[in-house]
Amino acid sequence: MLCRVTTNRSVRANGVQIEKGMSVEVISQTNNFNNSKDKEAMKQAFIRKYGIDVTKALPSLTFFQIDVISR
Repeated sequence: MLCRVTTNRSVRANGVQIEKGMSVEVISQTNNFNNSKDKEAMKQAFIRKYGIDVTKALPSLTFFQIDVISR
């Protein structure tokens, strides 16, 4: 399924600046991103689009809103 992952707060931590509302699209097996493959796909999508590793500043999925775009 195709999911949109959006940051839900602005944070500056560990040398990374993240703004609320940054989003990427990720192909995922589930919409909850509880497995390492989906988390890595999300991390790589943010690196490709923004050049930042969001997991350094936002280590928990509670900092993201995940919406299913299509199944």
